[in-house]
Amino acid sequence: MNSRHFIFGALSLLLAFSSCKKNITPVSSSTPTPGETTAPANLEFKYFNARGRMQVEDEGDKISTNINIRMRKDSIIWISIIPALGIEAARIRLTQDSVYMLNRLKKEYFAGDYSYIKQKYKVDVTFDLLQAILLGNYLPTTEGKEKIIDEKPLQHSRQEQANLLIDQFVDLDSNKLKKITIKDQDTKNSISVDYSQFEQIENRHFAKAALIVVQQGQTEKAKNKDQTKGAIASIDYNRINLNEGTLAFPFSVPSGYKRQ
Repeated sequence: MNSRHFIFGALSLLLAFSSCKKNITPVSSSTPTPGETTAPANLEFKYFNARGRMQVEDEGDKISTNINIRMRKDSIIWISIIPALGIEAARIRLTQDSVYMLNRLKKEYFAGDYSYIKQKYKVDVTFDLLQAILLGNYLPTTEGKEKIIDEKPLQHSRQEQANLLIDQFVDLDSNKLKKITIKDQDTKNSISVDYSQFEQIENRHFAKAALIVVQQGQTEKAKNKDQTKGAIASIDYNRINLNEGTLAFPFSVPSGYKRQ
């Protein structure tokens, strides 16, 4: 895996969760319709600070790296990627309308908006959706109703939005999202995220581990081509702090770096 993919491979798989989505906007909570689903309690905070490990497997290559993630709710996501020896390889700063990325290995940087990510990684991502992915927050319906497919051992709800089939699995004992899958019924692409290792953080359960599986399906036109492809990313948080005080989200470009 070349240095460019090393830097942005982890980011692209974090973003890949939303590659099938169309106008899905996560919010902190929703009011369920009687007889339909029960929305779980999402993590509430002003400032979020976590450290952990990420591993990405794609096309036979593996990346294993330390990550530091900071957030100011609904405002800023800041990610530092540190693969070895405590030396930062990349830094990412996301706001509601801007994307900043620093590649220290290639001495490059990017400053722009989400259209760059959409063009580069074929991902129609939003700030709100990425925030929900990293936190394991539930995605309430934005159109129509959710239907309960099963209630035990997990509440399995399903939404159909345009060409998307969205299935969410909630542990009613902990009132927390355990798994979500999104499938594009046209392209057959699918994303699934399994959340595990739940711990209490400020009286709410939080998943310290997430396993993201991206599958590229086959359309009728592609049946004679390569078989289904996929990629896997895992995130394991080992330290999580909420609201310990105001956090800094530094991003500066060293002299001599080339703009992408």
